[in-house]
Amino acid sequence: MKLPVSALLQSKLKSIALKRRVSAMQFSYRYFTELCAIGDINEIRFAEGSAIIGLKDGRRYEFAPLEGTASGLFSIPIIGSFEKKETEIVAKLVERGDVCIDVGANFGYYAILMSFAVGERGMVYAFEPLPHTLDILKRNIDLNHSYNVNVDGRALDEASGTKEIFLPDIGISGSFKLHRYKRSFNQFSVKTVSLDEYVDENSISRVNFIKADIEGAELLMLKGARGVLKRFKPILFLEIQERSTKLFGYTPQQLIEMVLSQGYEIFWANEGMLVRVGDVHALPDYNFFFIHKDDFEKHAGLLSH
Repeated sequence: MKLPVSALLQSKLKSIALKRRVSAMQFSYRYFTELCAIGDINEIRFAEGSAIIGLKDGRRYEFAPLEGTASGLFSIPIIGSFEKKETEIVAKLVERGDVCIDVGANFGYYAILMSFAVGERGMVYAFEPLPHTLDILKRNIDLNHSYNVNVDGRALDEASGTKEIFLPDIGISGSFKLHRYKRSFNQFSVKTVSLDEYVDENSISRVNFIKADIEGAELLMLKGARGVLKRFKPILFLEIQERSTKLFGYTPQQLIEMVLSQGYEIFWANEGMLVRVGDVHALPDYNFFFIHKDDFEKHAGLLSH
C-alpha cells in the first residue's frame, strides 16, 4: 500500500528538519569545543531556558538569552571571553583583603571576579538598581558562593533621594537619561545614595577599588564620592562614552579632568600592562583605569609609560 503524497511529503520534510538539527548540533559542538580550547570558557551546561557558562578560573555565570538579560555575557559564548584586557588588569590590581565597590554591577561579571580576588578577608559592595538585572546578579552570586558580595538595589548618585531610571526594550543598560533614539522603554523609580553616605552609614574603613559602568552618570557618582576619593584614594575603573556623558551635559574630558584634579593619572589596559594616556582630548569610548600618584610605587610593575 502506497502512502498518500501528503504523507510522503511530511515524512521528507521531517527528515530534512532532523538532518538540519543534527547539522546544527554538530556545528555547535565544534564551535564551542574550539572556544573552550582558545578562550576563557571551561564548560557550558545547558538547561531549560538558560545555560551555565563556567570559566577556567572557576567563575560561573547564568546565561539566559531568551530573557534578554545580561547582554554583556553574549560575547563569552560568541568569542570565548569578555573584556579580556580589562579582566586581566582587574585580577592583578585587586588583592586579598581588599574592599571593592561595583557601581552598575549588572549580571555580576566584575563583582564575582573581584569576589574571587579579595577572598574571605575582603568585601565587594555591588550596586544594581534594575530589578530584573538585580535578580540575575543575585543568582550568579549564589551560583559562585560569593558570600563576600553585599548587594544593594539602590543607584549610587550625588546624593540620597529618588530618581527615574529608563530601560530601553532592546538592551539591559538603564540610565537616568533616555537616549533620543530609544523609542520604546520602561521607566522605574529607584532610590539613590551617595557613596560617601553609604560608606559612613556602614562604617566601611577602607575602599581600595571602584568599578563604575552607569551609562553617563559616572560624574554624578564621583561627586558623591569626593570624601572616599580624598580619604582612601581607591583605584578607579570607569567606562567613559561620549554619547552617554552628553545626556548629562558634560564631556568625557570634564569627567577625566575632575578625577585628575584629585591627584590621579589615567591609563588603559594593553598587553597585561597599564599604559599612561598622554592626551586626554579626543579619546575613544573606552574603559579607563585611574591610579592615584601616591600608589605609583605600589603598582610600578604594571605601569607602562
